[in-house]
Amino acid sequence: MGVLIYSIIKNTKTKCAFHIFFNGNMPTGDIEKFTYLSQKYSVPIVIYYINNFYFKNFNSTSTITETAYYRLIAPNILRVKNINKCIYFDTDMLCLNDISIFNEFDIRDKIAFVVEDYGFMINKNKNYWKILGLKSNQYFNSGFLIINIEKYIKNNIAEKAIELLKKNSYPHMDQDVLNILLDEEVIVSKNFKYNLVTSVLDEYNTDDVVVVHFTGTRKPWKEYTSFWGESISHTKRQNYYARWRHYWLKSPWKEVPLDKPKIATDWRYLAEMYYLDKDIVNCIKAYSKYLFFKFSK
Repeated sequence: MGVLIYSIIKNTKTKCAFHIFFNGNMPTGDIEKFTYLSQKYSVPIVIYYINNFYFKNFNSTSTITETAYYRLIAPNILRVKNINKCIYFDTDMLCLNDISIFNEFDIRDKIAFVVEDYGFMINKNKNYWKILGLKSNQYFNSGFLIINIEKYIKNNIAEKAIELLKKNSYPHMDQDVLNILLDEEVIVSKNFKYNLVTSVLDEYNTDDVVVVHFTGTRKPWKEYTSFWGESISHTKRQNYYARWRHYWLKSPWKEVPLDKPKIATDWRYLAEMYYLDKDIVNCIKAYSKYLFFKFSK
């Protein structure tokens, strides 16, 4: 989250106000870093501590936790501060160009501006919109939203979303619900440079991309993503991960180490990276850890 905000500050010419929705108590070290950014760059950074009570029985996964549901209520909270429009970012994103361009998007007649989810419009997922019963033939990624707060609240989107989530279990949780409730009420862009998800990283040059979105489990702050085998060391994908590390090392979080493997999947990915680099000894060690974590449950 900190690296994302730092990257926005460094790439955006106009001043931004940041509103962070956080679960529990934020560590003092992070608060100090955000305070430093706020003072150095003269940008407001406001932190809201959210109680997970309303979301505790909702679906979650190892990569998508209850905090994903915060986007549903964020507009209602911001409206109290007389904010009429906001841009929502997932925390696993990185800004590579000026987001002031989003101020030019006219969404007065719609609830939000969104970007089509590339992964859900191809192959086995291409008819997923039909499964949800959408009138449009489009499915968007909810990690990036430009929200018309007034219309969002007028249409009771937060309340309706929570009710749907209480009654039903959706494979993609709040993203499915937002696609259902905002069907035909959003501007859906097919320009992936505004929200470039992992599945399409190799198809865009970083010079053109505004926001890159590290979806899936291979997050750039995980140690194994800093070590790539020869097969992908020169791809565009590697460049995006390198860009994240560039901003990380320039940010106040530069002293915070990358996450070491914690679960079986992490160890498997690390073993894969060692294998691709022909480091067989460390590959065997990492794979042994993977097997241990996988079968010790």
